[in-house]
Amino acid sequence: PGEAPGMMALEIAMDEMPEKLGMDPVELRVLNDTQVDPEKPQRRFSQRHLVECMRMGAERFGWSRRSARAAQTRDGRWLLGLGMAAAFRNNLTQKSAARVRLDRQGRITVETDMTDIGTGSYTIIAQTAAEVMGVGMEQVTVQLGDSEFPVSCGSGGQWGGNNSTAGVYAACMALRETVARRLGMDPSRAEFAGGRVSVPGGRSVPLGQAAQQGELAGEDAIEYGDLAKTYQQSTFGAHFVEVAVDPFTAEVRVRRMLAVCAAGRILNPKTARSQVIGAMTMGAGAALMEHLAVDKRYGFFVNHDLASYEVPVHADIPHQEVAFLGEADPISSPMKAKGVGELGICGAAAAVANGIYNATGVRVRGYPVTLDKLLPGMRDVAWIGNWVRCASSARTRPTSAALLVTRSFLNALPRWNRTVGYSKPSRLWISLSGQPQLTSHATSASRLLRRPSRCSVASAHLPSSLAGAVSFQSSRESAAVMAGS
Repeated sequence: PGEAPGMMALEIAMDEMPEKLGMDPVELRVLNDTQVDPEKPQRRFSQRHLVECMRMGAERFGWSRRSARAAQTRDGRWLLGLGMAAAFRNNLTQKSAARVRLDRQGRITVETDMTDIGTGSYTIIAQTAAEVMGVGMEQVTVQLGDSEFPVSCGSGGQWGGNNSTAGVYAACMALRETVARRLGMDPSRAEFAGGRVSVPGGRSVPLGQAAQQGELAGEDAIEYGDLAKTYQQSTFGAHFVEVAVDPFTAEVRVRRMLAVCAAGRILNPKTARSQVIGAMTMGAGAALMEHLAVDKRYGFFVNHDLASYEVPVHADIPHQEVAFLGEADPISSPMKAKGVGELGICGAAAAVANGIYNATGVRVRGYPVTLDKLLPGMRDVAWIGNWVRCASSARTRPTSAALLVTRSFLNALPRWNRTVGYSKPSRLWISLSGQPQLTSHATSASRLLRRPSRCSVASAHLPSSLAGAVSFQSSRESAAVMAGS
C-alpha cells in the first residue's frame, strides 16, 4: 500500500524530531495525537487507538531501557539499538454480496465470488455463517471464486476480510428471516443456536426442519452509503524493533520485533497474526535488503528473479510478537471489524532503520540499509566513549584493568612490524614486533597489562571502521580488547 513506502520516510523524520527536541519518540507522538482527520477536521475517526498501541508496545517491549543517546548499548561486540514507528492504514469499505443456502440436513452453503489468496477467507467466512446461523463450522460449506456467484469485494488493500464477511452476514440475516417465517415464528424474536431455531418461552425446532419442503436461500449485500463522508475509518498500530549491529563490519541482525495493532474486532486471531508477521517480515526485507535495480538506459530490470533479488529467509527473521487491542468498531460494519493484513507492513521498515540509528548513531538516507551505506558513517562508532575492556584468556588469571585507547596511541603503532590475519569471523588480530619508543598512552597500556617486559601490544593503525577489534598477546597472557560503552 502507499502508506508503506510513505511511512518508510515519514517515520524516520518522526524519529529525528524528538531527538532534536530532547523528547522520547513515543511521547512526541502521544503529544501530537488527534481524534479528527487532519485533512478534514470536521470528520472524526470512527476509532483511533494509536496512543494505546504505543503505550502497550512500549511496556511489553521494554522501551524504557532504550538509551536516548545513540551507540551507547552493547552486547559483547554487538551494538544494540531499539527503534519504533507508528503504523497506519486506511480501512476501505466496499460493496460485497453473498448467497447462503440451507438444506434439509441443516447444512449451510455460502456462495460468493470472493477469493482466498492464502489470507484465510474460507475460514472467516465459514465462521461468520456458523455464528449467525447458530450451527457448528462443520455444518458450513464455503464456495468461492465462481463468477456465477454474487459479486464480492475481492481481495486486496486489506478490505477483503471485513467487507466479505459483512456481505455474508447480510445474506445470513436474509436467510434467517426466511427460515423464521417458514417455521411460523416472528423473525425479530427468533433465536438461532445449537442447530435449532426457537422463540423465548415458545417452541424450539431443528434448523433443517425449515427446509423439509425444499432448499431455502438468502441473498443480500452490504452497502455503506455516505458513511465515509461522516467518519474517517483507519487502522493503527505501533512497531518496536531491537537490532544488533557489528561495529566492525556493519552487519545488521534483527533480534526482536513487536507489532501492536488496533484493527477493530479480530475475526480470527490465528490467521490475523499470520498476516501481520508476514507483513513484518516484508518490512524487515524492505529495510535491509530489497532493492530493484533498473538499467535506465534500456529500461531493463536487472535483478528480476529470486536468484538476484534479495528477500528475507528464516535466518533473517527473529522472534516476532503480535498483540491486538481487540476493540470492536461498531461503525465499521456489522462485523465491527476492520482490515489488518497490510497494517503490519506500514511503519515496520522505519522501525528497523530507527533501531539501526539508535545502535550506531548513523542515519542512512536511502533504503535498503546495507553495509556499504553504513560503513562510511561508522568510522568512529567503535570509539564512542573510547573505553575498552580487557578480557584475559581462560588459561590465565583475568586481567582486571580497563584501559583507555586513544587515536594518538594508534597513530604511534604503524612504526611496528605487523602481521594481519583472522582467527574467526569478524575477529581481527594483528601481531606486532619491535621495540618502538612508546608514547605515554602505549606505556599506560603496557603498565595496565602488568607485564610490560614480556607483552607485545597487538594492535595497529586499523581502518577506522575496524578500530575496535584489538588484541593483546604475551607469553603468559592473551587478552581481547573490544570497544565498550
